[in-house]
Amino acid sequence: MRSALDESRLAALDHAIEVVREEPRLVAALRHASALQRIAAAASGLPQASRSLTQALRGADPVTTLAVLHALGAMAGPAAERVLIHTMREAQPSFAAHAAWALGAYPPSSQRRRALEALRGDPGLGAMLAARALRGWNAASHPHLSSAPSKSSELVVVQPFLHARLDRTGSGLGVGDAGGIASLLRSLGTALAAQRGIARVITVTRGRPGEPPSEQLATGHWVHRIPFGGAAALPQRDAWMYDAQIEHELLALGRALSSCRVVWHLRMADVGSLAAATVARRLGQPFVFTAAPDPHTEIDALQSAGHLDRARFLSADSQHQYWFRARVVEQLASDPHLAPYTVQPHPNLAVVRDAEGHEVLLAPDLDLGGDDATRRGYAERLATGEMALIVLGAGRGPAPAAAARGVVAILPAEPAIDALEVALRSAFALLEARA
Repeated sequence: MRSALDESRLAALDHAIEVVREEPRLVAALRHASALQRIAAAASGLPQASRSLTQALRGADPVTTLAVLHALGAMAGPAAERVLIHTMREAQPSFAAHAAWALGAYPPSSQRRRALEALRGDPGLGAMLAARALRGWNAASHPHLSSAPSKSSELVVVQPFLHARLDRTGSGLGVGDAGGIASLLRSLGTALAAQRGIARVITVTRGRPGEPPSEQLATGHWVHRIPFGGAAALPQRDAWMYDAQIEHELLALGRALSSCRVVWHLRMADVGSLAAATVARRLGQPFVFTAAPDPHTEIDALQSAGHLDRARFLSADSQHQYWFRARVVEQLASDPHLAPYTVQPHPNLAVVRDAEGHEVLLAPDLDLGGDDATRRGYAERLATGEMALIVLGAGRGPAPAAAARGVVAILPAEPAIDALEVALRSAFALLEARA
C-alpha cells in the first residue's frame, strides 16, 4: 500500500508530464522538462513512476518523448533502464542519442557500458554523448590537476572558438557561418591584450594541414591551432564527434600554462566550450562564459517566425543540437564547481548592495519593471565597471547579494572591453578567495 507521500509524488509526476505535453512554447517546454527530471528523481523507486513515464512515451510528440527519456535517466530502477537501452538499440538516432545521454546519469555497470560502447561507433551527437558518459564513469582515474597559483599578477586569457579561421592577414574574417564571431573574437582578443594586467590572449581554433600551430595576430594576441577533423570543411554540428580529441588538446594547452594565472573565456554553447569547461575544472582554472548566441533565443525566434514547432523539433534538433546546447548553457551558467561568470542580457534587473556596500544588479528572477532609459543607465555603469551584476542560477530565486556573489555575473550581450576584463579578473579573484 502506497503512503500519502508516495501518492503525492506520483500525482506530481503525472502533472509534470502533462505540463510538458501541453506547453506550446518550446523554450518553456525545455524548462518544464528540467522540472520533470527533478520530480522523477523524487519518485525514483516507485514502480508506478517508471510505468507512468513509459506510458507517456506511447504516441508522444518528439518534445515529450525527449523530456520523458531524460526523466527516466533521473530514476533508479531496472524498468527505466530497460526503456533507455531499448531506445538506444531500436529507436531512430536522435532518440537513441538522448537515451544514451540519460543513461549516463546512472552509475556504471557492465550492461550499461555495453550499450554505450555499441553507440560509440555511430556518427554524430549520439557517439559523443556515449563517449562522454563512459569517460564520466572513469572520472575517478582523472584526479584534480590544479597546481600552485602563479605569483604573477597578469592574466593569460584563453578563448576557444574552434570553428573560426584566424590568421595574421584576416583572410577568414566574416566568411561562413562562423565568420562574424571570428571577427568579434579577433577584435576582442586584441583589445583585451592591450588592457593593463593582461599579459596574453590566446584564441584557440581548429588547425588545418599546412598551417603553423601558433601565430601572432597582434601585440599580445596569439592564435593557437589544434588539429582535428582533417582538411575538409567541418560543420559545427559534426564537430561533436571530436570531443575527446579536443578536450585532450585543450588539456595539454592548459597544463602548459599552469605556471600562469589563466582565465578561460568561453563564448558559445559548442563542443569547444564544453571541452574547455571540463579542462578548466580539472586544472582549477576559472572561466567566463559569454553565452552568445544563446540557443534558447534561437529556438524562441525560430518558433515565433513559424519555422519550428513541436512536430518539427526532432528534425531540427538532430541538425543543430538545440536541446543539448541549451543544457550546456544552463550547466555552464550554474556550475557550482568554479562559480563561472556568464555574460548574457536580461531585462529584469534590481539594484541591491553587497556586504561591502557596493551596488550590485541582481537578475533574472526578479521582475521590478523599469523603463528603457533606466536599463540603459545600468548598461553604461556596467560597461565602466562602476557596478557589478550577479544573477542567481536558473530557478533559484532572489537571495542576498553576499550569498549570490560569484554564482554568475552578467554583463551586456556585447560587453565593453573593460567590463569583460573586470569579469575575467573577478573570476580569478573569486577562485583565489575560495582557495
